[in-house]
Amino acid sequence: MNKKDLAGMRRDYSPQPLDLENMLSDPFSQFGEWFSHEESFINRDGDLSYEANAMVLSTATPSGMPSSRVVLLKSYSPEGFLFF
Repeated sequence: MNKKDLAGMRRDYSPQPLDLENMLSDPFSQFGEWFSHEESFINRDGDLSYEANAMVLSTATPSGMPSSRVVLLKSYSPEGFLFF
């Protein structure tokens, strides 16, 4: 099997630098802006396999041993994030 270069598959996720002056003061409003941006990729590309609500949740034991798993974000509001 020949080596396959996948670097070109990377999409540009940041149209602007992540600077404090570009951020909204409310973190849930900022998350809503970012999530809407990701949803636009689905609509523009028609890629139904892309799940903008997929995320990695990581925790650690008291001794520092990490554990990570993929979860789906089901909703969010100023009260918090619901995922499973």
